[in-house]
Amino acid sequence: MPDQILTQEEIDALLGAIRKGEVSLEEEKAPKEGVKPYDLTSQSVSLRAQYGALEEVYDRFITGLKNSFYLFFQQDFEITIVSREIVKFSEILKGLSYPAYIDVFTMEPLFGSAILSIDPHLMFSLLDLMFGGKGKTVDKIRPFTPLELNTLRRVSEMVLGDFERAWEGITPIKVSHKKTEEKPEFLHVIDPSDFVISVVFSVDLKEVSGILNLCLPYLMLEPIKEKLSYAYLRKRAVEEGWNEELRKLVAQANVELIAELGRATLSIYRLMQLKENDIIRLDRGPEDPITLRVQGKEKFWAMPGVFKGNKAVKIVGIMGSRTS
Repeated sequence: MPDQILTQEEIDALLGAIRKGEVSLEEEKAPKEGVKPYDLTSQSVSLRAQYGALEEVYDRFITGLKNSFYLFFQQDFEITIVSREIVKFSEILKGLSYPAYIDVFTMEPLFGSAILSIDPHLMFSLLDLMFGGKGKTVDKIRPFTPLELNTLRRVSEMVLGDFERAWEGITPIKVSHKKTEEKPEFLHVIDPSDFVISVVFSVDLKEVSGILNLCLPYLMLEPIKEKLSYAYLRKRAVEEGWNEELRKLVAQANVELIAELGRATLSIYRLMQLKENDIIRLDRGPEDPITLRVQGKEKFWAMPGVFKGNKAVKIVGIMGSRTS
């Protein structure tokens, strides 16, 4: 009989400890040093924090689009945000089917392309409004005709124009339309595995109802991500507040102005010979502008004269743009 590793007493003690829960049967795995688990979905949370300033863009976009639609259709539209999320572009593609209305556009100077997807039901309703109807949509979605696409281009131009203006408070961009696509499978401007910021807006007016979706690639916004964070907004607000206070303080400060009639160069001998009634010839004549100094710095050109019985000067130019 082979030698036992444990005695019978030791085996009984071990079984008793297991029953009491003092000993775990699961093997403890030593953590691998330098390797940490990573949840890919956590990136969405961090991206949402980084791009919090986009909320300001969305609000301006909604306001601008409401005004544009009212001026164009002469009716009040209700536009609200349905959802905002950060997902992979493949998830967006799954929600699109043929026929779709998708505009591909760029946002110079940012690199890459973004997409604007508008619900076909909404586009057919807007077409009916544009041709004098009440906004009735079609019973069954069909591909758009070339004439309908050209007409709807005016709608997408309004949307993209308002989206461009909505960025003015953050960073100036130039939105340029590249193409309109009806088949989602032909969208190769964004890698399906890339993250995109997807914002869905609801557009409603009586019989007219539908959604439009803006998808901005994460990589496109990467160069300006610092300007899109809440931290940057807070910093900018503080700086603007300080700048305004500084402007008020500076505006109240008194400065010294000196009008210089002219200059002359004399030798020490000639200077020592000066006496009462001597005349010194200056380098400027009565028709030449003189220098006006602010705190000792030359800033303006001026002409000497009299105003309401007082000696005065009239500013006729700024230094660097002398007028004769």
